[in-house]
Amino acid sequence: MTFAPRREPGRRIIASQVRGALDGLAELRDSQLVAASDLYRNPPLGPRDQPDYVNAAAGLLTRLSPEDLLAELHGLEKRQGRTRVKGDH
Repeated sequence: MTFAPRREPGRRIIASQVRGALDGLAELRDSQLVAASDLYRNPPLGPRDQPDYVNAAAGLLTRLSPEDLLAELHGLEKRQGRTRVKGDH
């Protein structure tokens, strides 16, 4: 994966979080990460007073049920520092 960050505060931290998420996907039980895209910077669609998003796509083969996969992904998000609020999907 490649990412050429602009010189913005926190940009490398965000890219590191996305790479960490991809590493987490590679470690999911009963699953195999088979593809990962480069990282892409996109402007926010909501309020403009926030930094650009850093996005990537991943291909994952898994034997987990949809419910178990969702639970694993929520756990990965939590380990990455995401705090969910009511109504957050």
